[in-house]
Amino acid sequence: ITVTGKNGKAYGINQVLFGRYEFDASTLATKFRLSNLNLTRVYDVELEGKLFGHKVSGEGVIRQEVLGEGYDVSNLRFEEINNSLQIASLELNLLLGNVIVDLEGITVDGISVQQLEKLIENYLLTKFDETKEEQNKMIGDMIKSQFNKSWTGYSTDEVIQWLRDHTNGSGQMEFIQKHINSFARVL
Repeated sequence: ITVTGKNGKAYGINQVLFGRYEFDASTLATKFRLSNLNLTRVYDVELEGKLFGHKVSGEGVIRQEVLGEGYDVSNLRFEEINNSLQIASLELNLLLGNVIVDLEGITVDGISVQQLEKLIENYLLTKFDETKEEQNKMIGDMIKSQFNKSWTGYSTDEVIQWLRDHTNGSGQMEFIQKHINSFARVL
């Protein structure tokens, strides 16, 4: 299938929910959930070819709504190595509640557009489930690596000060600062 996508836009990504926070004082591990209630992506597209064995064509719009996307973070532990705050461990569990696909301006031979939408939704959810474990590890390792590179050379106190200077009084950042402060006391 040939797909030409243009003007991709995403909506709803500014509504991140933070919840299910727990701190285990015996292991110094933290866990919490970050999620979006919904994220909508809209693309102007031109389609020509076969999709799931059915001829598709047309110029229109694909709207994809992702519900309950996010991740559970667990076993998050920090340590200070050579005067640098670093993530010692981090485990992720990616979340995806549902996907809703809406096709407009597209024609399909052999099945209805609504049936094609359901095939796409099922395919996306199945692929998510099939690759979830690999993605959990890859994204977790990437976050850990990026954090550790970014904060190399910065002590716990310096990271806390940076958060204070750059959060504009955000409640979420104040929460993170308190967590790092309590962690620093244990060190």
